[in-house]
Amino acid sequence: MKNITFCCLLLAGILLNVNTATSQICTPDPNCTSAEIICGTLDDGCENEFYVTILTISLPNDIGGFTLVDVTLNSFTNLPPGLSFECNPSSCTVAANSSGCIVIEGNPTTPGTYNLIANTTARVDVGIIVSIDTPLVVGTIIIAEKDCNGECNGTASIDNCSICSGGSTGLLADCDDDDPCTNDSCDGFGGCINTPLDCDDNNPCTNDLCINGVCENEYVGPVLDFSVTPLCDGQNATVTNLSTGIDPDAVYYLDLNNDGSIDATFPAAALPSDSSFVVGAGSATFAVIVVNPDGCSDTLVASVTTPFSPQLDFDVTPLCDGQNATVTNLSTNVDTDAVYYLDLNNDGSIDGTFPAAALPTDSSFVVGAGTATFAVIVVNPDGCSDTLVASVTTPFSPQLDFDVTPLCDGQNATVTNLSTNVDADAVYYLDLNNDGSIDATFPAAALPSDSS
Repeated sequence: MKNITFCCLLLAGILLNVNTATSQICTPDPNCTSAEIICGTLDDGCENEFYVTILTISLPNDIGGFTLVDVTLNSFTNLPPGLSFECNPSSCTVAANSSGCIVIEGNPTTPGTYNLIANTTARVDVGIIVSIDTPLVVGTIIIAEKDCNGECNGTASIDNCSICSGGSTGLLADCDDDDPCTNDSCDGFGGCINTPLDCDDNNPCTNDLCINGVCENEYVGPVLDFSVTPLCDGQNATVTNLSTGIDPDAVYYLDLNNDGSIDATFPAAALPSDSSFVVGAGSATFAVIVVNPDGCSDTLVASVTTPFSPQLDFDVTPLCDGQNATVTNLSTNVDTDAVYYLDLNNDGSIDGTFPAAALPTDSSFVVGAGTATFAVIVVNPDGCSDTLVASVTTPFSPQLDFDVTPLCDGQNATVTNLSTNVDADAVYYLDLNNDGSIDATFPAAALPSDSS
């Protein structure tokens, strides 16, 4: 009795080990490369017959230039009813630069075409570890329907449909219309039912399509897009509406501060492609909402920062022929990385370029008489600029010159004024002893050419 009990326990242990090993036996295919991620062949099956297939997961070191940590298989979408999966490693998490495998097995209960998608989570090191949920298309499993004889007729296809009533038992009817976007079945009376795959997502803003057996729901609603040029304080900005999918009967709503209150409403048909207005410096956050008549809408929230435009201003003192003139730069809102451009004759050609950081506040030089027209342009790194065009007239400086004849004690001396460039409204000042005190003042118009 003890021996029988021992033998039974031994046999149970062996069976348990065999079952456990069988459910875990899965060896990655060494021929799979990391470029495929998931590779292997999805075999077709037959309803209510045991099914098994093995897939390999092979991972690279990095994805998209970032270091891959690992990938976890969470589940499958469209796994045929009756099938389940296990992994090696059992956690279904495969480390980067290594391989794992998946066993899909069971007794499928429902005939059909199943487009299998693996729902995975990849962990990537981008400085921090981030998790990215990634669906991967694996392939298609076809579970064939049995005929009235309980066979799949040697093929794995749902189109092998038998007439099980109202006709000869065992007679097969081919219902495959060669369209992957239809579900093909038999009505039981020798007729076929080819039902289009239902891709409707109940969203009026999408075109619902079936492409090669896969539903694609293409968004066709409005998409807001605007371009603003230029954007500098005090300049005339032009806003160009580049939005697409906007119905002529749509309505735009403007929330200037993005605070949930609508500040303006514009019918789409009345909104021009380009709108111009003068902008001021500062930052503004706003929201634009557009709603088509069918209820499809889009919202664009944006923050716009308008920089101050530079303002050119210069002071020149004094400005007389032959004197040393000082130019003081009084310009404002000029960035240290800005660049000044000098057009001496305002003829469109640049005669000098000066980095703002290298330009002193005061510049001195000797000026000559005459009139000069010039232009100064300054451009900040953000593109904001200012232009100053000016004409400067430098008058001739007066030149004093006198002749005295004769010059002897007791004689009558004649002083002849030979000075040049003296204006009729000029004033002469006489300091007899050159001691800094003015002893006499003479209007130029009252001073004769000769004084005796």
